[in-house]
Amino acid sequence: MSRVARILLLWTGSLLLLLPVMLRGQNMSVSVTPEPGWLAPYHPDLTRQPNARDVYNGYYELLFEEQHHVENKAVYRHVIRRIVSEAGVQNGAEISVEFRPAYEKLYFHKVQLRRNGQVINILTPSKFKFLQQEKDLAQFIYRGTGTALLFPEDVRKGDELEYAYSIVGRNPIFEDKYFNSFTFSAEDPVLNFYRALICSPSRQLDLRAFNDAPEPVQKAIKGNWLYEWNLKDGLKATSADTDEPYVQVTEYKTGHRW
Repeated sequence: MSRVARILLLWTGSLLLLLPVMLRGQNMSVSVTPEPGWLAPYHPDLTRQPNARDVYNGYYELLFEEQHHVENKAVYRHVIRRIVSEAGVQNGAEISVEFRPAYEKLYFHKVQLRRNGQVINILTPSKFKFLQQEKDLAQFIYRGTGTALLFPEDVRKGDELEYAYSIVGRNPIFEDKYFNSFTFSAEDPVLNFYRALICSPSRQLDLRAFNDAPEPVQKAIKGNWLYEWNLKDGLKATSADTDEPYVQVTEYKTGHRW
């Protein structure tokens, strides 16, 4: 082994040893803010009803909305989950958000229950619990992933649980280059599915679809490009054996540009 290789090995090992200490020092917390002003307009049909045979776990997602803003280094998610049975209270009442506190901040905009025409605000930052996974022990890979957990109280059959949050930040190791992978499958039915990607026209994004993933509609919005997936028929629940449709997005020259 060369002298340079030995130095790199020692440096890498030292860094990995320090990472757990660095990650423990990260302050995992939730801030409460209004929804961001950069969102693309979206108007779901919240009167839709699923086929009862498609609901396996006692709940379904009336809405899943996800919007990415490349220039703001932000992702916004908005979910409405309808609980249809006591099993759904057990399976669908947990809110879980993964983020990397070393370079990402978590902002919640709303957590509320809709019950018999009433809206009950249940967003209390102090009720969040946090878990931290520092490494994959099998592969000795330090991930630095945090999970924010909220277990809403008094969720009942017939309730709609609605929540929205943003994660802001991006790993600085990649500088300003953007890449991502978007999946189009679900374990439970999603009646209204919307995904948006907003970026500057100066970015040369390559997008490639796999396994019959849908293509986006491209349009201009507030001086930026908007790539939009508005699936009018939502997403049906898919089995684990089904090849997952997904779209790769990257600034690296590896894909097919739409």
